[in-house]
Amino acid sequence: MFSPIAILFGMDHPRYHEPWTYGEEAMQNFIKYDSLWYALFPYMYSNAYRLYRDH
Repeated sequence: MFSPIAILFGMDHPRYHEPWTYGEEAMQNFIKYDSLWYALFPYMYSNAYRLYRDH
């Protein structure tokens, strides 16, 4: 989830599916880390801007 592009679905490939097709445990893990990513997003965005501005 913390890679620049976190895409698990939407591709036309037999092994890529929507997160909920992997079962309840996988879906709960997806929700957990997706929520964490969104909670940390303001900090990541601010630091990326600070790096751009100062370098």
